[in-house]
Amino acid sequence: DGDAMYEVVGRQIRERRFDAARETANRALTSNPHHPKLLAAYGSLLSQSRDYDAAQSYFERSLSLAPESPDTLFQYAQLIGEVRGDVGRARDVFERVLKDKPSHAPTLCGYSRLLESWGDQGSAERLLRRAADQNPSEGSIVASLAGFLHEAGRGAGGEAARLFERSIALDPSRAEALYNYATLKLGEGGGGGGHLRGGGG
Repeated sequence: DGDAMYEVVGRQIRERRFDAARETANRALTSNPHHPKLLAAYGSLLSQSRDYDAAQSYFERSLSLAPESPDTLFQYAQLIGEVRGDVGRARDVFERVLKDKPSHAPTLCGYSRLLESWGDQGSAERLLRRAADQNPSEGSIVASLAGFLHEAGRGAGGEAARLFERSIALDPSRAEALYNYATLKLGEGGGGGGHLRGGGG
């Protein structure tokens, strides 16, 4: 059953067993070649292993069967924007998702990263704030906003520090947030140090 195999693939991805997930998805697609979620999951795994041509093909096959899937559209937009450099097309896809799913956290965060890479800091920040406001219990999103503000020079003793503290309270095991908060506090005390942006969806 395609849905059951998709759940297995999803669990293997969450457990970071990527080789096993690729093998399971490939085997499942042999008997379920038109299952849009399996096609998208395999595309995601191919993208993760940097096989971008094949990943794009699987995303497009998935979207031909389920053209309004926000998760697949987000991953497709991320690939064509960040890897292919087709920023106009990526923007159109991100906007299409947000028109129907205005609180879709992965799209808000992914679109924000793309806008930031284009130098549109104001729009990038607005999208991250929207993601954090609409998903207040997602520690990774709160940490991403904190990291953005820290990099923008609004960190020590201010909003970024409070957001890092909130993200750690939501998810104490999140290494990026712990590292970034420690770096921020060291910088506040004159210790300097690097910075590692947290994830976001």
